[in-house]
Amino acid sequence: NGLLIDEAPYLIEPMIDNFTEEPSGAVRLEMLTAAAKLFFCRPPEMQAMLGRLLDKAITETTHPDVRDRALLYYRLLSHSPEDARRVICAPKEIVEEFHEEMDAEMKAKIFDEFNTLSTVYQSPSSKFVVEKAAQVIMSKMAPPPAPGDQYGGGDFDSVGGGNFGSGAPPLLAGGGDDMLGETDVLGGGMPATTQPTYAPASGGDLLGGFDDDPPITTTPSPAAAAASQGGASDLLGMDDLLGGGYAPAPATPSTPAAPPLVLQPGAVLDGATFERRWSQLAPNERQRRMRPGIQPTTAAVEQSLRMAGISVIASGAIPQGLKFFCYAKQQSGAALGPGEVWFLAELLLFTSSTASCTVKLDNAPPASADAFCEQLWSALSAVVS
Repeated sequence: NGLLIDEAPYLIEPMIDNFTEEPSGAVRLEMLTAAAKLFFCRPPEMQAMLGRLLDKAITETTHPDVRDRALLYYRLLSHSPEDARRVICAPKEIVEEFHEEMDAEMKAKIFDEFNTLSTVYQSPSSKFVVEKAAQVIMSKMAPPPAPGDQYGGGDFDSVGGGNFGSGAPPLLAGGGDDMLGETDVLGGGMPATTQPTYAPASGGDLLGGFDDDPPITTTPSPAAAAASQGGASDLLGMDDLLGGGYAPAPATPSTPAAPPLVLQPGAVLDGATFERRWSQLAPNERQRRMRPGIQPTTAAVEQSLRMAGISVIASGAIPQGLKFFCYAKQQSGAALGPGEVWFLAELLLFTSSTASCTVKLDNAPPASADAFCEQLWSALSAVVS
């Protein structure tokens, strides 16, 4: 202990000088820890010694653990001596109970649950885990239909000699709906709900080959007529092939388009409010490519953004590029709720590389991030592609 032994720095100095000759890695580790702790007790005497020791441990040692610990101490001291003191000289926990003094039965239970929280709480899981009976919901699946019940129990003859049976839905047969004659190909016979009638051969046959015989017209049933009037006439019989029946599919309601984003020119936001909102909102990152050979300036970028309704609150140069913090206020467009809508952005322009924009939305839907970035990239079209 450097506070109790006055000659402590001078007793450890010969060991530091012969550090590379020590064969044991464990001894080298303890030497590093002792020298680092002694430095905080006697800094004037140990500063040069600790520097030589860390240099040898980092550059002249092949033992991985010794080198890693020396690097850790060096980086801690370079970052902050006070933080290094709290880490290296942290007080050790007081041992309140030894392993041999534990209750044998409890020790056996804890070892049975070694990979659980029992070893942390030093008690079996029955004392801190509440078991609840799992509720299992079971349901019975309906049996599959019989092979002959697919179309109501009848036979299906793809050549044209069978019928669908009494359970089949009415076909949309007729001269106007079945222009390609798919009714006969898929169903063979005539549906039971229609009655064939003969009409004068005034329109001719669409497919040809039946000029000598009068065409057959059918009178559809009310259900088939209603389906035909609904605008979903099955000209090619695809509904039957896919098993969807003959009823028209319900129309899908169209989603109204989001209102266009319009930014309010000349909006003002103070720095404190910008910083507070920036720390609270979630980021949305977008990237673009920079145009080759373009060297943007801070003034030119700020002017381009200002003309698009985007104000710059802070800007500066970074290695190989420029950095801007900017904001904009929505004048009209989509919003999550009542109140103002703001866009906060961090813009990084790397010369001959990429342009990165991190957008944070205040009271705006996520889709507005793309709309805002499009306006930002459009304003910077001279430098980004």
